[in-house]
Amino acid sequence: MNQLNKIDDKIKKNIQNKILYFPTYRRVEEDLTNLGYKTEEIRSDEILIQFGMKDVKERLVELHQISKFINRMVSKINVRC
Repeated sequence: MNQLNKIDDKIKKNIQNKILYFPTYRRVEEDLTNLGYKTEEIRSDEILIQFGMKDVKERLVELHQISKFINRMVSKINVRC
């Protein structure tokens, strides 16, 4: 058994909680269910960070709608001038 395996075994014996690896400090681009959690185990009031890209997609749709609205209003103003 090499040194790394010994260290890994020691950590596993002394830490009772599950360790999650988050590859980025800004956004975890993985759904919790893909990380081994069951849907009923996930309580939204306990989640402090956003998982996945659903909120980003929703925001982009909102921005697109705003952009279309602004373009229509600018066109109307230009027609009147």
